[in-house]
Amino acid sequence: MGLSSASRRLKTMRNKRGSLPIGTIVDNAGRTFAAGDGHAHTSPRDSSSPPALSALPSDVSTRISMTGSATQDDLVVYRLNSWRNLVKEYTDYFEAFASVQKASKKALDKAVGDFSVPLKGEHCFAGVERDGVQQMSAQLRDMHRMYSTQYARVDQHTETNTLRQLDALRSEIKDSLKEYTDHLGPIYRRLRKQAKEVEDYKEKLVHAVEAYKTWHRSHDAWLIQQQVRRELTRQAELENALVKAMRAEHQRLIRWEASLSERLRDVVASTMVCERDSLQTTLSSIGDTLGFLGRFDTHAESRSFDERFGSVLNAPMGLTGNSSLADYDFMHRDSEATTVLLEGQIERQSGVIKRFHPEYAVLTSQGYLHCYAEQSDLLERNPETSFHLFDCTVSTLDDVRSFMVTIDKMKLGRSKYTFRCADQAGADH
Repeated sequence: MGLSSASRRLKTMRNKRGSLPIGTIVDNAGRTFAAGDGHAHTSPRDSSSPPALSALPSDVSTRISMTGSATQDDLVVYRLNSWRNLVKEYTDYFEAFASVQKASKKALDKAVGDFSVPLKGEHCFAGVERDGVQQMSAQLRDMHRMYSTQYARVDQHTETNTLRQLDALRSEIKDSLKEYTDHLGPIYRRLRKQAKEVEDYKEKLVHAVEAYKTWHRSHDAWLIQQQVRRELTRQAELENALVKAMRAEHQRLIRWEASLSERLRDVVASTMVCERDSLQTTLSSIGDTLGFLGRFDTHAESRSFDERFGSVLNAPMGLTGNSSLADYDFMHRDSEATTVLLEGQIERQSGVIKRFHPEYAVLTSQGYLHCYAEQSDLLERNPETSFHLFDCTVSTLDDVRSFMVTIDKMKLGRSKYTFRCADQAGADH
């Protein structure tokens, strides 16, 4: 391999390493080259490297390879940011929960305010101090007022306790993240810089060896190799420092996460205890109200109303319930113009086959003959047929009980009607 081709190859490798995780750079930097063969050999520390995690998702594998870098791709940074996002979700949830409590209290207060019972002003119900529907209404209203108080209690606890503690946890996670990055970040940056310097010296060493082969001996390859060894020694020290720092952070994070989980649990438990106590108070109030409803006398209200107004209901407007037509007087009730000359059962011929059908007839003093289907229709409805006999011709028929009424001057429609008295006495009249 010529000097120019070796330079190009090393330059390409260096550019690729600039985009690789520090773990890859450190592994490559830890390799040693046998003089003259150009082949890389893995150092003994590589034998203890963890197995490949090919089964993991690529993003997780990347985060694993970047653990200790204190960058956004660092597994621990990702973990702490996940914690912060999780606590933020709890914060959003309990903020919405508090809003529900607040809205419920507001809606219930409005409902209770609009529930104007006991009734104000005049009414016919028993007072709230006595058994009756108004006392039941007051019991219901008081129970829901207690509901409103419990909504306010849960809302206050959530805002003054739960949300404040969650905000404190998020701040603590942020501080823990800063502590981690402040601890590991400088070491990682120095290690990355050191790895780059090692690569630079290794490139110089390659140039020196290639020059030795072509008898261009401007630089001593052994001296450059010594520089590579010194830089690798510094790199090893930084690697060890990074591992030591990472292990210390690991132990700190284990203890801190356990404490964080415990406090998050306590925050949620505290809110649930408050809600449980509120529900128990609410259930107790519901039990009291149901007990009242179980003892409620459904006849108490009607008895109270009957005691006050029973006599009025039995004789409304002073009436006794025995009124009849004879009790009423009106003008011309006994006038001659309204006198009935004759009334009784009569038969009228009708239909296609001219059969006689019973009717009830009334003959007034003004010469009108009114025919009803039944006698009970006199006060129920108007007559089915009326004849003004002064405008008619009445003639007897062969049957002494029968007569015909002919409407004079009738141009259209039926003009002759045949009647038959129910008995001879009626015919005589």
